[in-house]
Amino acid sequence: MSIRFSFGFFKESTIIPISGAWSTGGSLNLARSALGSAGGQNSTLAFGGNPSSSFAATDSTEEYDGTTWTTGGSLIQATARHGGTGTQNAALRFTGTNTNGQGADNCVEEYDGSTWATGGTYIVKVSQVGSAGTQNAALGFAGIESGAGVQGNKSYEYDGSTWSTGGNLINNRNNAQAVGTGTQTSALASSGYGISTFLAASELYDGTTWSVGANVSTPRSAPASTGTQNSAVLFGGLNTSVLDSTETFNGTSWSTTGNLITGRYGLGGGGSSSGTTAMGGYNGTAVVGNTEEFNP
Repeated sequence: MSIRFSFGFFKESTIIPISGAWSTGGSLNLARSALGSAGGQNSTLAFGGNPSSSFAATDSTEEYDGTTWTTGGSLIQATARHGGTGTQNAALRFTGTNTNGQGADNCVEEYDGSTWATGGTYIVKVSQVGSAGTQNAALGFAGIESGAGVQGNKSYEYDGSTWSTGGNLINNRNNAQAVGTGTQTSALASSGYGISTFLAASELYDGTTWSVGANVSTPRSAPASTGTQNSAVLFGGLNTSVLDSTETFNGTSWSTTGNLITGRYGLGGGGSSSGTTAMGGYNGTAVVGNTEEFNP
């Protein structure tokens, strides 16, 4: 996100990082981490996740109106560490871990604002995937494939019924369930956990190929992100400690801005760089239900 000024008879463009601050919103009814999320700042959807520090998952869905969370339709399958994208009334949930926290699945569900229905099966069984796009034009990438035991670099594209293979990422990464944003043909992947290291690398997707983007200021796994490829917000996560830091991306570089009130990782996010909601996560001691709102 940027502001550009023009002076006199020639154009002089100056990119000014936009700072912002977090304020307290209404808390989730069910505290959870490793959840899926979708929608806007005042129309956010939170679904699945771990309601305790154990691996037991929930099927609970909640809807946010900018003030209060209310109960929505339950997932068909209780799941955590899954991909989530779309809007509050047209969301997509795919892959993740089951109720025992074991392995990974390739299940896909679609939400119409009240009920979840089965969607087209993901090509591989995987957890901790990144996600971008809409219910009928989604992108899933990275994660840990079931049985492989290693971080992945594959991406897959969804047309509302069938998944097909997309371009490979440059970096293997996991803990990416919330570090993707943008659209299927203009996506941003940022940070995550690579081969035995926290990643600073970001990558840009054009619908065919991933290319190198600017490094984030603080490498992190399991943060949340919202926005577009050229105007994104990245917040929370885990490095050597739980992070409260927030960064914004203008398509060229990352800039630090106001910290979360509660540092956490495995959180969800909804909205854009013009207004973002953060919810849930793990603060290093307990699973939390706190909601915060970021406004630039």
